[in-house]
Amino acid sequence: MIEDEAEERRALALVLALDRYEVTAVGGGEDALRAMTASPPDLVIMDWRMPGLAGVPLCRAIRRRPHPPPIVVVSSADEAFTAGADILTAFRKPLDVEAFKDVVREATGG
Repeated sequence: MIEDEAEERRALALVLALDRYEVTAVGGGEDALRAMTASPPDLVIMDWRMPGLAGVPLCRAIRRRPHPPPIVVVSSADEAFTAGADILTAFRKPLDVEAFKDVVREATGG
């Protein structure tokens, strides 16, 4: 999961951990790509607007990786909702937690 706001990152990680998902949470796109090299994820959950690598460039960098995972965006940025094929789906903040968990379950086969 990629979220530059520490409190939001912790909250999303907790929601997923309570559903027994293993979560690697990082604060930016560059850190995410490094983490993905060490341990390829089944799903990427990301904010859209962050300092450094974010949004479309980050999605494209993830998509260029071997066996790219689906991407779910959680953001208040309007442009996140027009990303098209780069993402699986997008959720607006504040997050509808149950709908979010449903998408995560579907994307991970859980």
